[in-house]
Amino acid sequence: MLTDAIWVVLVVGLGVALLVGLRGRWTREESNVLWAALGVHTFMLASTVLITTYWYGYGDMFMYHHLGSDLAANVRSDPRMFQEVVLLILHLDPESAEVQTAGAATTGAMIAFTSVCCLFTNDSIWGAAALFTMGGFIGKILIFEALRMAVPAGPRSLAIGALLVPSAVFWTSGIIKESVATAGLGMLFYGTTVILERRRFGLGAIGLLLGTTVIYSVKPYILVAGVLASVAYAVVRRQAGTGTQIRPFSWAAGAVVAVGAWFLIGLLVPRVAMDNLLDETSRMQEAGYRSPGGSSYTLSRSTSSGLSAQLAVAPFALFTGLFRPGLWESTNALMLFNAIETSIFLVSTVWAAFNLRFTGLLRALNRTPVISFLLVFVFFLALGAGATSSNLGTLSRYRMPIMPFFAALLFLLHRGDRTR
Repeated sequence: MLTDAIWVVLVVGLGVALLVGLRGRWTREESNVLWAALGVHTFMLASTVLITTYWYGYGDMFMYHHLGSDLAANVRSDPRMFQEVVLLILHLDPESAEVQTAGAATTGAMIAFTSVCCLFTNDSIWGAAALFTMGGFIGKILIFEALRMAVPAGPRSLAIGALLVPSAVFWTSGIIKESVATAGLGMLFYGTTVILERRRFGLGAIGLLLGTTVIYSVKPYILVAGVLASVAYAVVRRQAGTGTQIRPFSWAAGAVVAVGAWFLIGLLVPRVAMDNLLDETSRMQEAGYRSPGGSSYTLSRSTSSGLSAQLAVAPFALFTGLFRPGLWESTNALMLFNAIETSIFLVSTVWAAFNLRFTGLLRALNRTPVISFLLVFVFFLALGAGATSSNLGTLSRYRMPIMPFFAALLFLLHRGDRTR
């Protein structure tokens, strides 16, 4: 236990060193938020590992660590085995029969990432969990840095939105896919923003490449929303300052790029391909309908894969992806905390919609183009999460990647309302 504690202190110390080294970039108020976020992430890391170990006694974290430490042992005995780690991250079949995975390609990638953490922490599960948590934390710092770049006079609340949304902290603490996905999202968003706001194409390309690879390894469906959001950001950024003038060529070119990128993603991940998406959504809805649980939900008794049937439930899917569970649906303490969070977001969204209206949104987009990325990303990922999930207890986890962006979006829209 003492060894595990030392590894946690060392890893968290890296986070402290990062904040100290970059303190000159932020205002005092922003720095206070970042320090608070580091403390909350550290507390949640300890809580997650302790509860999983001594309360539940089982969980994916143990499976990832067990198989990851085995792979790390193989790498120590033969460094050439590290190629197996790379193959798993890229969803390629391992060449060695000694490499054990648990089925899905994304699970194999998590085992690979865990093995890398085990190499650094001498197989300490606490040390590995701390590295995953710091990865998610750094991803959120990158999201905040991108927002500061795109909104130079942005309020301190952007730091709160990027780093302190409770569900986003909870679901990125420990050995979990969401912490890796958040790190990838931070790199992708930062890379996109660097290109569009600073014209630093080399640094931006590195961020995009690394972010895309990391997201693909653990949560490939997020890439669709990320690509669509990046293209929308590029088009709106190009049009910024023109008022209501529409540039048809820019929008047409953006549509072509978006469709082409989605097509390429579909080649790598067939289940999110455009021609498979409706069938995959229907299949997951049917699976949820056939296996009801205590907190299960269904959007419709029809599980048709037809476009009209899916469009009919789309508004309910979007509302579910963003704002459920409601307070009346809470059946335990965790769902109650989640419901309080979604209720706050619901009230904030209604307030922003009532005060800004459509014309106000257009003005906000023209003044702050990064809103287009936030809006598109939140819309598509929430729609997908609401349509394909079937359990309110796990919906918070699937929704987690959008929460820093959703919070930032609402802060910017409310800011736009105050500055009209």
